[in-house]
Amino acid sequence: MTVLADIVSIMTRPDTGESIIRVRDHGYKVLGGAALHDLVDRGRLGRTGEGRKSRVVVLDPSPVAEPSLEYGLARVRNHPEQWPRNAVLRLGGGTKLRDGIYGGLVTEGVLGPLQRSGMFGKRYPVLDPRHRDDLLGRLRATLVDGGEPDETIRRLAALLAVGDGDTGPLLDIVLDSPAAAPKGGLARRELKERAKRRGMELAKDDWIALTTLRAIELPQQIVKTTAMFGIADAAIPK
Repeated sequence: MTVLADIVSIMTRPDTGESIIRVRDHGYKVLGGAALHDLVDRGRLGRTGEGRKSRVVVLDPSPVAEPSLEYGLARVRNHPEQWPRNAVLRLGGGTKLRDGIYGGLVTEGVLGPLQRSGMFGKRYPVLDPRHRDDLLGRLRATLVDGGEPDETIRRLAALLAVGDGDTGPLLDIVLDSPAAAPKGGLARRELKERAKRRGMELAKDDWIALTTLRAIELPQQIVKTTAMFGIADAAIPK
């Protein structure tokens, strides 16, 4: 599974097939961060420089096998060098792009075919909820229980944390899932704070997660967030 497919699975309600992603909750930008991870893994994109001098560069413009990633790559392959923030926005921004990503995941067999719900509603059934449940259980073990993640969970946890914002629902998905239900003890607010802090700790060493944070936060919010979680602002790619 790709990082993108895992994020989409987490953000899709298995009972209804409805997406939890909303523009106001920065879900599209988190999709962009996930796609950037996958395209870097596949050698299509790379990075030059560090921190604010970073640029995302196109290393190989050839198509990728996964239609969902190819849909995003088509939006950046004609930008040989770009700000990392702009790469995230191009890879994940907008309703049409999300529809293309979801359509690609249908082709790949991750999701079921589109089902219309009313005039504008769209549903994509999760074909294997067991994979989603497994991810959520492992995410809770990392974000709340303090376990050490593997690379898959580390990336997902960092993206969910930076995309959660002050009122976002992304970490709530982890806390609300029956597969990851709290086992008593801490109050809900404390659980959320613990999950956010742990996720941000993991994001410190993940330039793509920090790039996604830059794409999400306004300049004044970046100052507040970096101070709160001990991240050097100069280390965050533009």
